[in-house]
Amino acid sequence: MRSSSFLIINNHEHLRHISDYDALALTPAALAPKEFDQTRFPCIADNLLEAGTQLANRLKQQRKFTDTANFTLKCNVCGLGLIGERDATTHATVSIYNEEFL
Repeated sequence: MRSSSFLIINNHEHLRHISDYDALALTPAALAPKEFDQTRFPCIADNLLEAGTQLANRLKQQRKFTDTANFTLKCNVCGLGLIGERDATTHATVSIYNEEFL
């Protein structure tokens, strides 16, 4: 987990950005605007950062994360077995039927 603070120009509200590196299940549709894929916390809420960091560390110790290089999945259209993000991305890019899902 990493955090950074930034300024939203339109309303001058300081916010903290917390990146979750294992957000596969929480990611909205691929074509959704980036604004959909974020949760905003006020910078003054340091207890939220501390709690988030503790949670991330505990889940990492329990190995509760997705190994995106080696996970296995199957294409719902052709049934091809794939290993990892690279195979999945390549298959989605070269498959004729991928436009059905865009």
